Amino acid sequence: MVFGSSEGVWKNEALLDGKVFPLHSRGMVKGKMEAPLARFVAAVEERVQVLAQEVDRAGGELEISLVDWVKTTMHGASIPSLFGPSFATHANLSPPQLQATLEAFDAAFPLLASGLVPTFLHPLIPPIAKGLRARNELSEAITTWISDDMPGLDEGVVRDMTVASLDAGHPASEAAKLVIGNIWALTANGPSAAVWMLLYVLQSGDLLGDVLAEIDLAKQHPPTIAHLSSSMPLVGSCLTETLRTSTSTLSIRTVERDFFLSTLPTSSSSSDDDEKAPGSRTQGYLLPAGSRVIAATRMAHLSKKLWGEDAGAWDGRRFWDREGEKTKSRKARLVHGYGGGVSMVGSSSDCRSGYCANGANDAVRRSTSRGVGAQGVHAFDALDVRDHAAAPCFERRDGDERV
Repeated sequence: MVFGSSEGVWKNEALLDGKVFPLHSRGMVKGKMEAPLARFVAAVEERVQVLAQEVDRAGGELEISLVDWVKTTMHGASIPSLFGPSFATHANLSPPQLQATLEAFDAAFPLLASGLVPTFLHPLIPPIAKGLRARNELSEAITTWISDDMPGLDEGVVRDMTVASLDAGHPASEAAKLVIGNIWALTANGPSAAVWMLLYVLQSGDLLGDVLAEIDLAKQHPPTIAHLSSSMPLVGSCLTETLRTSTSTLSIRTVERDFFLSTLPTSSSSSDDDEKAPGSRTQGYLLPAGSRVIAATRMAHLSKKLWGEDAGAWDGRRFWDREGEKTKSRKARLVHGYGGGVSMVGSSSDCRSGYCANGANDAVRRSTSRGVGAQGVHAFDALDVRDHAAAPCFERRDGDERV
């Protein structure tokens, strides 16, 4: 609903659960991301070359807005990566217009996604009204591009999702609304993350030299995902640390059925009778159907129990292992910078009677803000569940982020 799809689309479980979401899941695996990565890298390199030429023309010194340059570069590289290099041209929006439209919609997204503002008030609230106008402009632009058969994009997750919608008998306008979520997610978070990471690195003394050296060495080979993942551990550590310190995710989901979330330790919740009657547990929280569950990951990202006394400080080497080590990098699985996906399921194993019996590490690793901790649920701390076994087993229902 946030992206404007009609009720007939977001309630069509056969289409969404049976086709679209599986296509999205398969289309985003590493093996399918090589071509988008190559387009992204090419677009960034082109922007860097243009900037270098401007610096040369200015006599070797040029003052620019670093934030604006990074955000524009990220927008200009991210969109072609998944939508192809011809998208902006055929969508009848210039790159600056497209960026402004996406930013206006993103500004309204939290209010729209919360579902707390009645629709009749939307026109009266300036950020929401502006965001909805922007969403309509995006929908029209994407509809035009789809009607032209998505020029410049021969394969990939966006084309697959669009074709699935068209094959289901939907007009191009409905297919466009289905993929608005892709272009929004592509541009809502990455630009800001890039800005923060660059600022942190620039302010971190000798770290800058080590980062540049690592990038220069990595550039000697083609930019495949496998190569970049293995050749830039320090850059990866800086990025993960930026997500830890600079993101504040509030993934909101609606509870579909009543259940009791136990806070009993694993050793106290082992009987079969307990598993079959979760409502009989007396230590925990009753979450009735219709409740909204929020995974406030920032609480855990800044927790001293997880990260030590310097939890509030940015340390670019926090997840960087020296050669032969694996200890620090493994903690990256505890960082969940964005989103909650379509469900808040901790584990697919041993899921019964409304519970997923699992350890906290598994809940956190698999969740991307989906595992809602048993301990401290009142604060919805998605990571503080190390000594507890029960995490709620949600099922996705509607396209309005219900689970």
